Amino acid sequence: MLNTNTRFAPLEDHLSRDHGIDPARRAETNDHTFLKRKTLETLRIHLAADGNTINGYKDRIANAEARLRAINPAYTGNHGLDLATRWQTGQPAIASLGNKTSLVPELINMRTDLAYDNGVKIGSRARWETVAMCCEAAANAAEAAAAGGQ
Repeated sequence: MLNTNTRFAPLEDHLSRDHGIDPARRAETNDHTFLKRKTLETLRIHLAADGNTINGYKDRIANAEARLRAINPAYTGNHGLDLATRWQTGQPAIASLGNKTSLVPELINMRTDLAYDNGVKIGSRARWETVAMCCEAAANAAEAAAAGGQ
């Protein structure tokens, strides 16, 4: 009986379900059983926050690559990340997704996009953050070199 119990401490359940406060080990979880216990409003908050996070990374990478292409038109990124797909983060768009039954899979898909690259688990947000930082550093260096050469 206890081996199949997936419930954590009652306080953790309360904080997660009613206030959207998750323990660190569960903050970015894709566990359907855990996520379906959250309230509708908490799921909407998580969708907006995670969507803004991933869209922000995509914007940073796209802007840095545009700066690199301005200096070197032959530049092409080789990170393989999908920069074209945008996650809906506005409350009307999230509300149109419907009830908890449809929001939980959407949140799982979004978190999977954050944590996976071409089907290979790459670990949380590290890949997106690393690519964004590297592209920005390369763009800054290329702009400095171009300015120094003139």
